Amino acid sequence: MAASAILGLSGCRNVAGLFVPVDYHSEVVSEGKSILAGGQTGGLDRVLERLERQSGTRSRLLYLLEAGRLLELGGEIAASSRMYAEAEDLFDEDLLRATLTVRGSAAQVASLATNDKALAYRGQLYERVLLHSFQAMNDLETGDVAEARIALNKGLRDMRWGSDTIEKLARDNTTRLEREGVDTGELPPLLNPSYPAANPEQSSDNPLLYYLSGLVHEVSGDVDRAAIDYRNALAHAPGSPPVEHALESLDAEEPDQARLVLIHESDWVSRKIPFSFPVFLGDRSYTLSFPYYPDSPYYAAYPEQFMQIGSRTPTLYPLLNLDAVVRRAHEEALPAILLRQVLRIAAKQELQAEAEEADPWLGFAASVYSILSDSPDLRSWQSLPSVISVSDSTLPEGTYPLRTGFNDRPVLDIHLQSDTLTLVRLVTAQGAVIKVESFSLPLYK
Repeated sequence: MAASAILGLSGCRNVAGLFVPVDYHSEVVSEGKSILAGGQTGGLDRVLERLERQSGTRSRLLYLLEAGRLLELGGEIAASSRMYAEAEDLFDEDLLRATLTVRGSAAQVASLATNDKALAYRGQLYERVLLHSFQAMNDLETGDVAEARIALNKGLRDMRWGSDTIEKLARDNTTRLEREGVDTGELPPLLNPSYPAANPEQSSDNPLLYYLSGLVHEVSGDVDRAAIDYRNALAHAPGSPPVEHALESLDAEEPDQARLVLIHESDWVSRKIPFSFPVFLGDRSYTLSFPYYPDSPYYAAYPEQFMQIGSRTPTLYPLLNLDAVVRRAHEEALPAILLRQVLRIAAKQELQAEAEEADPWLGFAASVYSILSDSPDLRSWQSLPSVISVSDSTLPEGTYPLRTGFNDRPVLDIHLQSDTLTLVRLVTAQGAVIKVESFSLPLYK
């Protein structure tokens, strides 16, 4: 049985990717981000073709998320929306169960004998919620407020599911770890599932989603539901000036005044790196390899003042700190990752013992295989921003040139009218403006 297991795995497609870290996802996505930062969107198609080939079937969902985001930043909104819609269909096939629990499918069994890269990429809940947020932004850019409301409602549904489910799943997997003899309280702090995390309390918490939903209800004339969403946003981001202003504006009637919302998506979210540490199971010591986020001042997301609207310099306040979110999501998923590692050790021990009993050389091959197959799964959605900040203000009607700290020249003119809500979206990274757009949403009368 041991021999057939080893020989059978050696015939798998892309088997090298199960044994050594030959995943080029980060490299290809980084190339796409550099193309966007350089303003040379003509090379984006080539990058996406390479990314699709490299992703294969196991990372199809991740490819769709990256492609949707890169196309969105490149201004190809229709193509981006198609990618997001296909990604949503894949999410719907299995809502994160394979990500947070250990199951008995063939892929799960293969992952025990090799590593987590044998599993199909199921995504994290925060990625699903953000998918709906970006799809809603695409809809708003094309003026389809009704479709934007549908996308945001899906995001709110998934966020509520996370609030009810994620903590329970992590707790169940921690209990199973303890049954296997692993005391999570003795792990290094950043690998301890019970270690207190930064805000958000859960990775699914997304005040930006509530804020955008409030805006959509406001322009649709549903003031009561807009107020509910703004208050929910404040529950996740207490004291946020832009959200407080939006809530106050619902009751304000100021003639010849117009609402202006600025959304700034800055830089790129952190990437996972491999990390190894020893763990004792019984009387033996093993070295386990895990995905890990490096130390970073991700708690610190400060207000920004680098945009100029006419003679005014608005303050943008952080509303969604994705560098904190991805670390929180990793902490939530860690019990399941640890559990698979522990079960994998047991599977490899059995495999090696059977191989040694059958033939010493086969036992040696099983030992080498065990070492080479210990490779952490570093996959994640890497074209996301690091922080999303918002400014919400009321200005007199008129036309205002928009400047940024990246260039003193106006990047566009903003036309404000009292019967519309004007939204400006700015994306910056690598010291460059990647995307800037302005669109007006007529207020329901």
